[in-house]
Amino acid sequence: MIRPTLVLLTISASAAAAQTIPVRTAEHDGFTRIAIDFNAEATWRLEQDGTTVRILADEIATYDLADVYRRIGTERITSFRQAGPGELVVELACACAPETFRYGNSLVLDVSQDAAPLEPPRPAPRETAVVAEPLHRRMLLPGLLTNSLPVETEPDADPLPASIRAERAAALRAGLRADLGLPPDAEPAVPDDTPVEPEIEIEDEVPRPGQLQVESQITRDTRGYDEVIPRAACPAFAEETLDTWATLRWTLPPEAADAEWTVAEAKRLISLGFGIEAKGVLDVVSGDERDIRLLSQIAQLVDAPGPAPEIASVAECGDSLALFALISNPPAAPLRIGSVLDALAASPEAARTHLERRAIEGLIALGNDEGARLVAAASGRRETAGALPDLTSLTMAADDEPVPAADLEEIVARRTPEAAAALRMMVDNMVDDGASVPPDLLDQARAFLPEITGSDRHRLQRALIRAEITSGLYLRAAADIDTLAEDDAAMAKRLDEELFTTVSSIENDALFLTQIVSLDDRPVPNAELRIAIARRIAENHVPKLALRTLSRGPDMPTAAERLLSASLALDAGDANVAEAHLTGLVDPEAGILRERVALLRAEQAPAPTSDPVTVSPSGIRSRGSAIVEQSAALRAELEAFLNN
Repeated sequence: MIRPTLVLLTISASAAAAQTIPVRTAEHDGFTRIAIDFNAEATWRLEQDGTTVRILADEIATYDLADVYRRIGTERITSFRQAGPGELVVELACACAPETFRYGNSLVLDVSQDAAPLEPPRPAPRETAVVAEPLHRRMLLPGLLTNSLPVETEPDADPLPASIRAERAAALRAGLRADLGLPPDAEPAVPDDTPVEPEIEIEDEVPRPGQLQVESQITRDTRGYDEVIPRAACPAFAEETLDTWATLRWTLPPEAADAEWTVAEAKRLISLGFGIEAKGVLDVVSGDERDIRLLSQIAQLVDAPGPAPEIASVAECGDSLALFALISNPPAAPLRIGSVLDALAASPEAARTHLERRAIEGLIALGNDEGARLVAAASGRRETAGALPDLTSLTMAADDEPVPAADLEEIVARRTPEAAAALRMMVDNMVDDGASVPPDLLDQARAFLPEITGSDRHRLQRALIRAEITSGLYLRAAADIDTLAEDDAAMAKRLDEELFTTVSSIENDALFLTQIVSLDDRPVPNAELRIAIARRIAENHVPKLALRTLSRGPDMPTAAERLLSASLALDAGDANVAEAHLTGLVDPEAGILRERVALLRAEQAPAPTSDPVTVSPSGIRSRGSAIVEQSAALRAELEAFLNN
């Protein structure tokens, strides 16, 4: 039992050792960043050969490359691939050397196109000695990267033979031991005439030409790098929103330190737009110096734009930081405009208007006019005008009257959060007026459906279906009703009733029958509506179609439906079906219909058969039969004569 247990433990340990390493990428101004998130125990090394960079982890690992291409271009990086367990290969599109540094447990590579190009491989020297670069110069290099290649020098010629050098070493050693009061060596050193090859002193592992030298994990924390601030070190409050800052003070526990209360109060003042007051509070706070310094810069930016390089360096850490970097001077472009929109949406009303205006100005200064229009549309105001009326104010001003179409079109054009509701109101107003909705307006309304959810989506779907019914697109409306029924069955039933009511009101009988036949497989949801449609079909002398319409009800047929079905069956000449519909009915009209059933059966009964009557043949028939008999007799006499 011991050996299987050991095998099982070995397999479990190997499975536990394997890990998935996320790989993140981002495009920055002038360089492309790659972040490989190793765990705390992982060790790794990096090699480069030409435009191929290899990252080798010392354990079995799988690199998660699902999202590496989404946020970068093809100017600096061509492809990512995993060449083996723990080996990631990055193909560069430029002859440049990536700069590396460590951020937490992550390896970060910054690939810039203007970096020093790679030198072509040089022939291997016969025997080289490495001149180590001074420590003060190596400390000035970025991060953990040492961009120094071995310098080839001719080794110094040794003028003394090995025996003389050995004697001198023994004499020096004996003198030192005597000076220290130590006894001499027990056995004197025997001179060795074997020539000794000169040793090559190597401070660190020397890479092959064309590669990068990365310090080992053992020594990389002992070179003073803990004093270097990483370029992407995010503050503790990076992912907090301004709405959170507005209420942060009331969520702190009573035992929180005074510094925490003070910082929370400064954040609350910033969220309300009081930058100078927040700066004054932060000036007396002692805590994380970098976080306090960043908050002080944010407080200054709230009041007036100014230089904020540290805010710009952490702009990608959170939405709020991206917004503050955008309103600095010079403004820093956000990685995506959605970060700015999300930060503004999560801001208190007291500071939102001010921050929206500053964000629009920053985007215009960066030349991002499209982003400025998006921010202006989301905020409900244009770049050059003040606040525009929203849908709520327009509805209240209308006082139970339809909102003018021009005002609704203005809200839709601005793409505000109320655009879907304004579009629905436009469609409903046209349908209520009996007007046909233009196809381009219907297409625009359908384009809004993926952007909204819940009851707003259902109301817009209802407006679209009503517009299709009004426009005569009955089959398309039926299909949309089936889609809506999956989420709101009650609204779908009401729209079904509206669909069949509209069809039943068609004045042209031929067109009415055509549309009813096209909807023949669709149940009519209302009993009264089924009876009205069946009566009109019967008036056009199509009783079997009327019977099918009555039989498609979703519930049990009423007495009126059964009486009408029996009458239609009698018109179609089917007494059995009529009698089946009348079973159990005691209505006087049911008695009249039963009499009609009896008369129909009497008419359809076959006539009684009688015994056959012998009919005497007429004179012509009797004469013909006699002639036939005479001819037969003459034929017999002739045959007898010929035989004799």
